[in-house]
Amino acid sequence: MYKNFHKISNDEYHANKETIGHSSLVKMLKSPAHFAEYMRTSHVQTPAKAMGSAIHAVILEPEEFAKNYAVVDEELLTGTLQS
Repeated sequence: MYKNFHKISNDEYHANKETIGHSSLVKMLKSPAHFAEYMRTSHVQTPAKAMGSAIHAVILEPEEFAKNYAVVDEELLTGTLQS
């Protein structure tokens, strides 16, 4: 079905300015100026984008999720639990 599909990392996918993805289409729907600005600027990872990437991976790429993410008890991170 997708003869030219190549597995690339999420970072490579979002850095590729030669193809159109979901985010690009959303900007184009708003206006051509929004799309042009989106294509011209670099994209900073935000907590919301990081969560979106993790949700995408856990649902659509569970093997990648297992390689790139860890599920940790939040109390362990804040130091509120005694070992």
